[in-house]
Amino acid sequence: MPLINYSEPMSFADAVEATAIILQRCLVKLRDEAAFRDDSDPAPLNAAHFLIDMLEDALAESEALSTALERRLSPFTSSS
Repeated sequence: MPLINYSEPMSFADAVEATAIILQRCLVKLRDEAAFRDDSDPAPLNAAHFLIDMLEDALAESEALSTALERRLSPFTSSS
């Protein structure tokens, strides 16, 4: 992934790539917490629930927006 050029707007594809990298890192850290953490600090569990809530919200909105994009692009992608 190239470095972010802050003098130009980030494309949606670049934003998705950056988000995927960050999400993968979060999941690795969550696996570590689940496998190796042995104290009673609830912060990792609270963070995991927060992540779940964000992903659920993002899924619903992403599906709606994807459907809108499919409708908008369908005249250009349908085979006649």
